[in-house]
Formats: sequence, C-alpha cells, structure tokens
Amino acid sequence: MLEHMGFDGMFDKIYSSAHLGLKKPAVEFFERVVGDMQADKSKVLFWDDDQRNIDGALEYGIHAEFYADYDSFLYDMQHKYEMPAPR
Repeated sequence: MLEHMGFDGMFDKIYSSAHLGLKKPAVEFFERVVGDMQADKSKVLFWDDDQRNIDGALEYGIHAEFYADYDSFLYDMQHKYEMPAPR
C-alpha cells in the first residue's frame, strides 16, 4: 500500500486494525502502534475517516486528523506537516 499510493516516501509504516487484530478506537490499538514505533505519543500522527476513532486517538494523546478525501489529505500533509508530495 505504501508504494502503490506513493506513500513510501512519506511514511515508514502504515498500521491497520485488521492487520493488528484490534479494533479502533480501543486504547490497545493505539498502545500497540506507539509501542511498535517506539515513539513518543506526541510525535505520532493518526488519520482516519471515522470521528470516533479520531476522538479515541486524541484521548490517548496522539495527534489525529480526519480523512475526508485524498486531495485534502495531501494538502494537509504538505502544508500542515511539511511532508513531501508522494512520488
């Protein structure tokens, strides 16, 4: 998926609840992701198209953005987070 959508230059890894066997917005999902990344929660950015999952991420203490559409996502990543455009 990273390569197919051009995200391989933007992200090291994408986490899916289906692949982790955990449901969002359960705190265990966010704990597993942050633990796997060995990252400070304040450095993690979470995108989702379900506001309940966004709320769960924010309650857990990580940054979260609502995914509305691909163009908005790219715009926000480039302008809010200064990430390069996908190749």
